[in-house]
Amino acid sequence: MRGDGFGASLPHLDTVVVEFLSRLSRSSQDLLALLSVWQEKGINLVSCRENIDMGSWYDLFDD
Repeated sequence: MRGDGFGASLPHLDTVVVEFLSRLSRSSQDLLALLSVWQEKGINLVSCRENIDMGSWYDLFDD
C-alpha cells in the first residue's frame, strides 16, 4: 500500500467506485487499512460486483 492509503491526499474525494474489490487491494489486511483511512476522511466505497456500499456501514460504527 502506498503511504497512508490511496485517496488520503485527495481532499474532495467522497466516493470511490470499483467493479471488483480484488481490483482495489491484493490482501484483506491492506483493504482494511485502506478502508480505515477512508472512513476517517469520510470517503465512501462502492463495489459494483459485490453489491457493497460502505457508506451505510460506516454509519453503524460512527462514534
